[in-house]
Amino acid sequence: MSDDSPLIVEGDWDPSQSKTVKRKLQIYFESKKKSGGGDCRVELEDDAARVYFNSGEVREQVLQREGHQILLGEKTVRLKLTAGKNSTSNQTNSGASSDLKSPESESGPEDGSSAADQDLKGLRPAVVLENISDNLSRDLLLLMVETISGVNENNFSLEIIWESHAAVVTFITSAVAELFMAVCEKHPQFQKHGLTARPLEKPMSVRVEDLPSTVSQDMLELWLEKVWVLPNNVIMIPEEQAAIVSFSDPKVVESICSTVDHMMRSTPLKLYSYYESLGSALYGKDRPTWKMPKPFTERVHPVIWKFLHMKSLLKSICDQMNPHFCSVKIDDPEAKLSPLQSFLWQKGLTDKDVDNWMQNAQQAFQRFMSEYSAFECAMSTKAWRVAEMDISSVTKGDAAVDFDSSREVLCVAGRADYMQKIRAPVENIVLKAMSFIERQEKGITEDLQLSSAWFYILKQEGLQKATIDISPELLISYNQGTEKLTMKGLPEEVSKMKSWISEKYSKMPKNNIYFTSTSRVSQDYGSYGHVKKLVYFSRHKCSILH
Repeated sequence: MSDDSPLIVEGDWDPSQSKTVKRKLQIYFESKKKSGGGDCRVELEDDAARVYFNSGEVREQVLQREGHQILLGEKTVRLKLTAGKNSTSNQTNSGASSDLKSPESESGPEDGSSAADQDLKGLRPAVVLENISDNLSRDLLLLMVETISGVNENNFSLEIIWESHAAVVTFITSAVAELFMAVCEKHPQFQKHGLTARPLEKPMSVRVEDLPSTVSQDMLELWLEKVWVLPNNVIMIPEEQAAIVSFSDPKVVESICSTVDHMMRSTPLKLYSYYESLGSALYGKDRPTWKMPKPFTERVHPVIWKFLHMKSLLKSICDQMNPHFCSVKIDDPEAKLSPLQSFLWQKGLTDKDVDNWMQNAQQAFQRFMSEYSAFECAMSTKAWRVAEMDISSVTKGDAAVDFDSSREVLCVAGRADYMQKIRAPVENIVLKAMSFIERQEKGITEDLQLSSAWFYILKQEGLQKATIDISPELLISYNQGTEKLTMKGLPEEVSKMKSWISEKYSKMPKNNIYFTSTSRVSQDYGSYGHVKKLVYFSRHKCSILH
């Protein structure tokens, strides 16, 4: 049976210290080691405090102990304890007993507020319901808890964490929580919806909300040390204007979370108990009623992702998405986009905002990613080995270059404007390398017997230009000693060259030249050497008659 007779606690404290005094008293009288106490509730008045213990035996143990004191700042405050009397309402109910109900369980908390309003003022016994599906309504869950526990909604709170597919039921008494845990998983409705239950662990962390960017981690640590104790660890979450603070003693978390609203110098903050297993804080009645939009994924081109990683731009993408209440995890080319917790806490949020979050976040992400592009070129492995250094000299470390040997494809990625600038030079290098390898593997060398006179005539007819027109890579050379024209190139190029020479020979006009005497020739055509050359050429171009 519980006893509701309070202990009256008096001490030398200032009314302005009321919040601190209440927290200190709560921690002190709940500590069996320090005060001999246990589970209790502290109510602070102007000049005294009332401490209600769940057990009259515990209350008597505390009353019999001497030397009670607490530390306020640097001042030790001695406490004077006297036994109080039951209130009229409690005397009326003094004969009532129940295995499931505390003195508050019939009428709810003493101040008339519901358990949902009271659950953050002290860490009450709580049960985690897991495997909550999206189509399981809050009303159904409430009715299920009421039916199984045997208490009405005013004697427990239900907080659904949709993004974790979990809910936390916080009861006023441990007895009700224990009974619920013992029977819930045997209930048909509980089994029908595939629910499981476990006790909620004592929190070792708090989540700090409404943290302005002007508050540094050092400032937060110093404030916590001043008011409570130095935390074990502080994780700042600037994109959510929040921080997760861990302690070694859950009693510290209980003391901090006995109230939500705090003031760090002139900065108002909200502090909530945070649970690692839930990945969330418990907000009680402050939790928004909307369901958090589901995360989604966006495919990023692998080489663009490589470029972003190479240039340390992944954090920049995440920062750009923060104004859209979106966090981006790009540990690999499959980017995961999730709503920030602060999304549901916006003022003036509507159903339309929640429904459109995914579309807006997706459009914003795609817009930011459009600043980067990639292009591909087909290229053999041998050509890549030849051209790798030349390509690197063009990209100059301002682009990610990736050659996929399995597909024989070269891909270059970077900022879109830079890709437009280097695409043509890179493609030209690739083509030259491919041509070089092709000539090495498929090229032929062929000789054509050709007199020097006929070679001279072909040069006059445009041999050099014809060679370039067929291919700048086609090579020709002439050996006057052997009177051979050597052609080196691809088979089709050599074939075209031979066809051009044959065509020139077949279309060359032929004339007869008559010489009556050497003197006449010399008189008409100049020197003997010139005449000899003319006659030599004429073997191919004309008939000579004496």
